[in-house]
Amino acid sequence: MSNLKRTTLLLTAIVLIGSEVLCYASEDLVAPLEKLTKSIQAKIRYDHSIDVSKMTDKQLIAEATKNDPPLANVFVKKILRLLRNNRHIIVLVCSPDGKKGEMEDASWTPGVDILWFHIDPNHPADFSLKLSDAPAQPAR
Repeated sequence: MSNLKRTTLLLTAIVLIGSEVLCYASEDLVAPLEKLTKSIQAKIRYDHSIDVSKMTDKQLIAEATKNDPPLANVFVKKILRLLRNNRHIIVLVCSPDGKKGEMEDASWTPGVDILWFHIDPNHPADFSLKLSDAPAQPAR
C-alpha cells in the first residue's frame, strides 16, 4: 500500500472517530441541559430574594447551579447563551469557540427543542427559538 493511501485511510479514520466523539459528547449534554433550563427558569420565576434581571448570563447560571456543582461542571467547556424574560428562558449551548450552536432548549416545552449537532453541525451560535412563542400562562 502506498504512503498516500495509508495517509488517506488514517486521516479518514481520525475524522470519523473525531466526529463520533463530538456527537457523543453532545448527546451526553441533552439531559443536563433540560435540568439546567428548568433550574434557571425556577431562579427567574420563583426566587425573589435576588434581582436576576441585573445578572449576566454567567452570574445567573452560577446562581441557578450553586446547589448542584456537578451540573455546572458539565458545561464548563461550552459557551452558554441565554434569552430570558420574567417567566421563561431559552438556553443555547455553543461550541467552545462560541461560533456554532449545538443545542437549544426553551423552558416552556418538554425536552430539548433543537439538537443542532444532528440537524446542522455548522449552525451559527444564533437563537432560532423566540420568547414570543412562549405561552402567556404556564402549562399545568
